[in-house]
Amino acid sequence: MRAVLLLALLPVLAGAQAPSGTVSGGWEMPLVDEGRLHTILSGEGAQMQEDGRQRITRVVVRILDESVPPGPRLVIESPECFLDMESRNISSAGSITFREVIGNYSLEGRGFLWDHSRSTLHISNDVRTVFVRARPGKESLPVRVRSDLFRYHGPSGTGTYQGRVHARQGEAFALDCTELSVLPEEGDDGMKRTLEATGGVRIRFGPQGREVTLEAESARYHDRGGTPALLTLRGAPRWETKDHSGGGEAIDIAGLDDTPEVAVRGNARMTLPMPGREDEVLHLHSESYTLKASRVLFPGRVEARTREGDRTLASRRLEVVLDETRRGITRFLAEGGVEIERRRGDETLRITGDRVRMVPGERHDILVEGESRASLGERTLQADRIGIALVGEEDHSVLAEGRVRVRLSLVIPRGVPLPGLTPAGEAPEGRISELRITSEAALMEPERISFAGDVRLAGDGGTLHCRTLDLATASRALESMEARDSVRVIRPEGELRCRRLLARFSGTESRPESIEARGDVAIRSGKGTLRGERALWRSGVENIELSGGAELVMQLPRSGDGGRVRTTAGSLLWNPSTGTFRALGGYRSQSLGPHVR
Repeated sequence: MRAVLLLALLPVLAGAQAPSGTVSGGWEMPLVDEGRLHTILSGEGAQMQEDGRQRITRVVVRILDESVPPGPRLVIESPECFLDMESRNISSAGSITFREVIGNYSLEGRGFLWDHSRSTLHISNDVRTVFVRARPGKESLPVRVRSDLFRYHGPSGTGTYQGRVHARQGEAFALDCTELSVLPEEGDDGMKRTLEATGGVRIRFGPQGREVTLEAESARYHDRGGTPALLTLRGAPRWETKDHSGGGEAIDIAGLDDTPEVAVRGNARMTLPMPGREDEVLHLHSESYTLKASRVLFPGRVEARTREGDRTLASRRLEVVLDETRRGITRFLAEGGVEIERRRGDETLRITGDRVRMVPGERHDILVEGESRASLGERTLQADRIGIALVGEEDHSVLAEGRVRVRLSLVIPRGVPLPGLTPAGEAPEGRISELRITSEAALMEPERISFAGDVRLAGDGGTLHCRTLDLATASRALESMEARDSVRVIRPEGELRCRRLLARFSGTESRPESIEARGDVAIRSGKGTLRGERALWRSGVENIELSGGAELVMQLPRSGDGGRVRTTAGSLLWNPSTGTFRALGGYRSQSLGPHVR
């Protein structure tokens, strides 16, 4: 503020020898210093008062520039003031006005005192300041400052507005505080650019609809002209926009006139709306972060959680991209020791990985990469990549791709019976067993897991191979299992091949109810080989029902040369425990020679 520096010229008035006695009519007094005319003091009257002060009316002080001939640079006016001839103090209950003749600054108020010995100026009422702050390449809007009081301290060159201080520049900037100081530091062009505000500081800036509000106990604005202006806030500073907010121990803002960069340090906090859920808010905590345009960068350890705490994310680095219109999250990238938790009811989905990014438009729009791991209840999944849905009913579903490994702890009987592979009637009690499954892709949901690609399931006593596998679970119980395409079951008792295998279970102990194989069914065991289009086993039934071109090849009892017999029928009931069968309808048996391996 140029005029604050020029306030130091008030001693010219105090030090001048005003007309003595009583003078009526206009008078003018030129002041010369080292042969140069620098000030012209004038008035319309001067009258000595009984208390020894001199009353001067319509006083005008014109400070001249250094041109030849010199012209007025600054004009100081007051309709009336009193000059104490002994102390050289100047005071008035009336108004005082400063203005640049060719410039951009004016100040006025009511009731002032110039203390000559201390070189201080006090304006006690209705202080108003207007100046134009030049912004290269942009419209220069006037800055208007109003306050209750104004004090200028000559020795330090500091001007201070006090009381209810309000500053505004158009509709894009406003400041409120209880004290605003203009410091004597100067920029390259001689402009005073350092301001300090204290006491309930509140700042608003930005275009309509995208305003940013700042609050703090103190703020400092410094602009030297050559670099972006810097605004620093201290004392529980916080910021807020229409859609999100934040705070910390310190806030620094660079480049208020262009694209501001906000840096928050010390217990840094930020809130953002959840994408797709306008009623939910994300709370982020970190040691620091920076916000510029539509990007937020958390360079250190950061934690994000919803208000209810049912969703959390933690990582060593986080970058968030905001929507330019709604200012919500459009994408993000978390790196380093990423941990995600989602809680729904009694179940908690936990995911870890090296890197997490948001992929808008996909069903599972959160992608976890690098040593990815997910756990839900007793299910654990590992893969090269894991995808989860950000919002919606699928928020507990996990899509895994690339070297998928899954471990399931389920209550299943010892040796789940398969057609022809387990003696009929075996139904041992259920126990906790671990299934190990590998595949190329998997979809894990709260009550179902689906696998695709080269699927391999390994459990107690055998393995299952197929192209697709669906498991339905409830708590720790297995409800159903469906394997499709090139199904192969290998166990010590034998082998099963088919195109589709469906097993159904019941109860908390996963007791098998039925097992059905369809499509080119082949069952091989030490007691024979069965073929057909369909094989069915039901709980409580000793026999396996084979239909659709049923064929049974068995070794003849007590045949020393390995002789065999082949039986074909529309349907066959075969008891693998006894090795006996019964044909339903017509059948045909044929003796075969020894089996050559």
